[in-house]
Amino acid sequence: ESVLAQDYQNWEYLIVDNCSTDGTRTIADEYAARDLRIRVTTNADFLSMPQNFNHAFLQVAPDAAYCKVICADDWILPGCIRKMVALAEQNPSVGIVGCYQQSASRVRWAVFPPSRSVIPGREACRVSLIDSAHVMPQPTAALYRADLLRAGKPFFPNDQPHSDTSACFEALDRCDLGVVHEVLAVERVHADQITSQMADLASGDLAYVETVIEYGPRYLSPHEFEAFKPRV
Repeated sequence: ESVLAQDYQNWEYLIVDNCSTDGTRTIADEYAARDLRIRVTTNADFLSMPQNFNHAFLQVAPDAAYCKVICADDWILPGCIRKMVALAEQNPSVGIVGCYQQSASRVRWAVFPPSRSVIPGREACRVSLIDSAHVMPQPTAALYRADLLRAGKPFFPNDQPHSDTSACFEALDRCDLGVVHEVLAVERVHADQITSQMADLASGDLAYVETVIEYGPRYLSPHEFEAFKPRV
């Protein structure tokens, strides 16, 4: 419903059914029957979250300019796609656009000041690593330039729950990060979601350590990376 309510209407909506065992496919098919821009596919086998994203990205239309993910638990506000696409169109160097996301009582991804809408990719990565700041938007709060998905390798580069963050680190050494300083995405927070389970296990700390080890040599000087080693 939040996709259909967008004030930007030049889209194709791909709904990927990852071997659901409830009425998901029936509901999706009902929407597809009412709107020819909606396309529904069902995976032959159940896929992990990163594998499912990558499988979906392979199905993005070859003439698409951008890809906007909406996770099954989430929704977007009516101006979301229009505002994110406008920022990307006005700034060709931007490969990933983020927005603020409402997650229960928290507003996430509000790191940079409103005066800065385009952040050099390497700077965004360095701020994330050095300040341990939540810079990289989760998929529902992100718009990806479609050519990043066509680079010949999986866009989500690993099978970890933080693979979306890894994807940003992989991409932002060759493009910039755009930020729309508004809440345009809403995350439904509940105990069964992967994010909540990770928080309960404090696995976000482990993800940060893995990220520093993997991407520190790319974005930090040797001296900076050596300084981080005792901390991670």
